[in-house]
Amino acid sequence: MNSPSRQLFSLIVPTRGRPAKLRLFLDSFQATTARLDTIELILVMDADDQETLSFEYDQFPVKRIVVEPGLNM
Repeated sequence: MNSPSRQLFSLIVPTRGRPAKLRLFLDSFQATTARLDTIELILVMDADDQETLSFEYDQFPVKRIVVEPGLNM
């Protein structure tokens, strides 16, 4: 019997104004991760960063958290 997969690891990625580098990171992450279904990837972006807010990536599920500008980790 196969048990449903669940996330075992969450990776939080803060990002602002660098969609090309974000895409490179996500492509590399996908290429080097054996079990994407066990990892939850969360992008944290500022509410005033339209460039990053409009970023699209459909290779695997990515969660988005939008925060007020200027917050630190």
